[in-house]
Amino acid sequence: MNTISVKRKMSFKEKLQERSKQLIEIDGKTLVNLGLSVKDGVFMLSLLPYFALYCRSAQEFFGERIIDNDTDRQINDLRNGLKLYSEKYNKSKEVRLICCLNMDT
Repeated sequence: MNTISVKRKMSFKEKLQERSKQLIEIDGKTLVNLGLSVKDGVFMLSLLPYFALYCRSAQEFFGERIIDNDTDRQINDLRNGLKLYSEKYNKSKEVRLICCLNMDT
């Protein structure tokens, strides 16, 4: 492997790292702006899991501990629960789609 291709790969990795940081910043600003603009308590409560997942993802990306272990475990449980729920939802959505397609024929 020549020096140019190593530099190019490092450059790509650095660009990827920089873009990831920018996306984390944009997501954080979006969540803060949403939190400041919405005056509905029920809606804000529904956003709490997203705030928690955002903080945990930022912690993972930057490699710095900002969340205590107990809270981190709770967020992990929440994340796994959302994965289970979304998978069940996707399966039911596929079944409905198949049923609808079968009815059209």
